[in-house]
Amino acid sequence: MQNLIFTYALIKSLSDEGDDYIDAFWPFAITVIPNGTPVTVNFVQKQLAEKYNLEIPQHVLLSILNRAKLIGNLSYSNRRYQLTEKGNSTIQNFETESEVNRKIN
Repeated sequence: MQNLIFTYALIKSLSDEGDDYIDAFWPFAITVIPNGTPVTVNFVQKQLAEKYNLEIPQHVLLSILNRAKLIGNLSYSNRRYQLTEKGNSTIQNFETESEVNRKIN
């Protein structure tokens, strides 16, 4: 029940700011894509489950990946997604997990 409340709060706050909740998930998706390697949706789905414990249905994941593609972080060819230079630099600018934990503490 607590996770549902957190999820609702996230969606509500994004909606109030005029953003789409899909925008909250593309950063996770691009971090599991290796630089320079085109990957399938199945690969991304499995990596999200392993790394972040995010079980995302494939049709939803396609929407997330397409959003990342629209903003220039991914390219798409032959049913495979690949990080662009912008996507790679976006990942480099993310805070590390240890930095986030330090700020929380």
